[in-house]
Amino acid sequence: KDPILVQMGASEVARIIGGHLAEMPACIGINNHMGSLATTQATVMGHVMKPLKAKGRIFLDSRTSNVSVAYQVAQKALVPAYRNDLFLDSPDISDATLERKIAQIKSLAAGRKNIIAITHCHSQAKLDYLKKFIRRIQAEGFTLVPLSQLSKYDVPDII
Repeated sequence: KDPILVQMGASEVARIIGGHLAEMPACIGINNHMGSLATTQATVMGHVMKPLKAKGRIFLDSRTSNVSVAYQVAQKALVPAYRNDLFLDSPDISDATLERKIAQIKSLAAGRKNIIAITHCHSQAKLDYLKKFIRRIQAEGFTLVPLSQLSKYDVPDII
């Protein structure tokens, strides 16, 4: 409901984001869900970052587009920002996918301290998959932290 579209101006974007944040006052920030095109548009992302900055919220670039500028625009706007590294449930929630995602995380971890993974958890099957992933990744020695706590784990300062 009420997505941010590329043809929207600053005031309309601010109204929509303000409305969403008002509906969820405990929300620490937002991410793009369906907006691959919007995240490629610096002007639109600038409109998104203004209300986030004003409300002290963060932005997570889901990276649904490989040409997203959202993270860079957030950084320039001095909005704390993060980038998704992988989708846990893509292409599916099979055991084979789970094993591939764990292997991918191990590979990413070889050169980095933090990895951000997101998933869609809107069904019991996906919740069960997420629980299985959590058990497995913790058994591998990884520490899971909510995004709200990630800045305490050596994330680079805004440039």
